[in-house]
Amino acid sequence: MFGGGRCMPQKAEYHIPAIISRESLREDWFEDVNGVLQFNPPNGFQLECLRGQHRVRAAQSLSYGPDRWLVDFYDSVISEDTKTDLIENYDGEMPPDDGEFYYKVRLYMGVFDPAKADGVLEKRWRARWNSLPKKRTKDERNQDHLEHLLGHHMYVAALDQLQHLPVLYSGLWLGSIGRMISLGCDEELLSELRALRSWWYGVFEGNECDMGNLDRRTLETLQRTAPGVCEEQKRRLLSHVTTGEVLGAFRIEERERIFRNVCAATVDGLVPSLDTFFRNLSYREVLKNCMTRLVPLEGRSLRSSLADSFQGNGRGECLVQVDEDHMVSIEPANEHFDLAYRQLWLFAMRHHASMPPVLKPRKAGPRGDPADKRVLFEFARLAHVLGFRTTNIDALLTKDPDRDIARGMLESARRPERFEYPDMDRVVSEAAALIQTAVQRQSPANMEIDPPERERVHNSKAS
Repeated sequence: MFGGGRCMPQKAEYHIPAIISRESLREDWFEDVNGVLQFNPPNGFQLECLRGQHRVRAAQSLSYGPDRWLVDFYDSVISEDTKTDLIENYDGEMPPDDGEFYYKVRLYMGVFDPAKADGVLEKRWRARWNSLPKKRTKDERNQDHLEHLLGHHMYVAALDQLQHLPVLYSGLWLGSIGRMISLGCDEELLSELRALRSWWYGVFEGNECDMGNLDRRTLETLQRTAPGVCEEQKRRLLSHVTTGEVLGAFRIEERERIFRNVCAATVDGLVPSLDTFFRNLSYREVLKNCMTRLVPLEGRSLRSSLADSFQGNGRGECLVQVDEDHMVSIEPANEHFDLAYRQLWLFAMRHHASMPPVLKPRKAGPRGDPADKRVLFEFARLAHVLGFRTTNIDALLTKDPDRDIARGMLESARRPERFEYPDMDRVVSEAAALIQTAVQRQSPANMEIDPPERERVHNSKAS
């Protein structure tokens, strides 16, 4: 940040510009200390600083960091053009994060407010983005991540809906845009972005002015916590709320009210953020790789591909899996496909470790599938019972995992270069028959779950 030199806030380029009205200033807030005026406002006083946060935060991590910083006061009546010039003067600053580039480009395109449209500043931000060194793979060498995102209007529209919560953009990872778009899970990802906006709107009770006062320190402290169910987190966060370290831009009564809303909204989930959204892409990719074993995407989204292959079970039933071996039929509903689709995702969540993708071998030779054949068979069988019909599912159902396991066991039992079985098919069938004699152990973990009487129609084994 400081180029290996000392942190010297007295340098003119390190000053922090701030605006304040003449009426709010009081002479007794200033103290002359060795010829330098020190500003000591009362607790709760908010000073609108136009930039410099990165520098101050970096200085706080230094053992010799300053306790105070030089601030240049500007009258609050300055023109908007002057204010913009002060904000956009980034000399000596750390490069903005990805989200700030996106926000500023969209702001000066006039998307958020036509009055803010400024072609010169928009081009300046685009040029600054393009001047930054970026780590790119061979496939991404000629690809601009920002332009790539701006070319996908559904995602842009969803991200633009966060404009009243600008601090959320700090979690935007432009380098992961390619992964996000190539996942083929547009419906799920867009739904998650809408849920992110809805969550924060609920916490702030729809007050967009208050949303603009959410600061980065608060967001980074709250994200991925669940004070609604974790008492230890609730106590720790409440202490930060009380001291103003969290939600510091608000009065104590407002902080307590907002925190109560956070607790109420985290009874069944974590505090969401864009940072969490992008961190979860790797996990989503693992699950998507499992799901594509059931259906080829062929340039379409996963949901639309499976929706086209859904035929139901032919009896008008809506089946729900209650454990690994049993399903129940619930009252007919309009969400047959949605419930069936979610159950496939749940299966992938439970068993993704047993269904890794087939990787291209680094050396010439046979290419094997590392997935557990029985898990693949059970996955295909579940999909078929729920009403999905694809060539992939049919192909998986023709592969008896017991025979594959029996064949592998027999081949590994003796060195193939020295031994052979006179009738391989017969001994494979005999070994598979022995495997199939296994019976399920009766234990509380394996007992059939009985649904409420009003919902139960009948239980049927998932086969």
